[in-house]
Amino acid sequence: MPMSSIISSLFELLLLPFRLLFSLLSLIFSLIFGAFGIVGSIISFFCHSQHSFDALFAHLCALAVASTEEIATRGTIWHDKASIVIERSLHRESTYTERVISMKKKTILVIALLCLISLVFAACTEAPSAPPAPSPELEPVEAASLEETEEAEYADSEECLLPDAALQEFDRAEELMNHIQVRFAADETTQYFAEANELVDLDMLAAYRTFTDPDTALLYEQAGQRIVFTTDIPVSDFQFLALGYDDDFSPFVEGVLYSLDELTPEEALVVVWIHTGCFTSGRGISFVEDDVTRYFEIMLSNMDGRLFLTEIEPQ
Repeated sequence: MPMSSIISSLFELLLLPFRLLFSLLSLIFSLIFGAFGIVGSIISFFCHSQHSFDALFAHLCALAVASTEEIATRGTIWHDKASIVIERSLHRESTYTERVISMKKKTILVIALLCLISLVFAACTEAPSAPPAPSPELEPVEAASLEETEEAEYADSEECLLPDAALQEFDRAEELMNHIQVRFAADETTQYFAEANELVDLDMLAAYRTFTDPDTALLYEQAGQRIVFTTDIPVSDFQFLALGYDDDFSPFVEGVLYSLDELTPEEALVVVWIHTGCFTSGRGISFVEDDVTRYFEIMLSNMDGRLFLTEIEPQ
């Protein structure tokens, strides 16, 4: 098998360095013992003792032989162990391959049986389709009756969608948002947030009051933008509000941050504020008109970055 050959070759390559190492060690020991023999000869020459030299040389040769036999024995043991490991790995691989082939055969058989059963079941339960029923002939309808029916349905839909009072209230809210506006003041911090015609030049205002939002003063200090509230008509009991939101994102009034008895066309209100929300601003205004308090949330356009007001009904 290809995998078995690869594994056997790898083990042979792993054993090759050990064999070279054993041969090199044998050579080194032989050289060392030869050097010992030379040293012994020199000693015996100076000592004039032939008997001592022969005994020393014999002892060194015996050590060399014993070391060489030990190295050969260890090499044989390592070779035997490597052979056993290779045989076990080949046996495991062949067993695993046989199991995989058996599982594949069983899976193919089960899939074939399921397909056959589904085909038989579909053939048994399939019923002949009934012929389509003939469509009834439509009677001609007069044009006058058709127009009357359409007018009646249109009138009913208008009554269901927006009653007259709701339409008037919606129109009044649109009119108020045209009279009362919120825009960025023209300075270096707002030049990227809106077009030039949406910015207010504070030098062109006759008079204005300034208020710093508490969250802006606490978190951003000098980094807040200035937004300007202007009106064409006087509105009474004008308030700058902090808004909260419930789990359904329905707004409610958390508190009044700043209030004026009246916001007039002659004097605007400038608020130092920064938009910190993603979908909501958390700020709004309110004022009283005809004994009715109206609430508006400050929104920031995702298209061009301009500010606008939208009427809300806080909880």
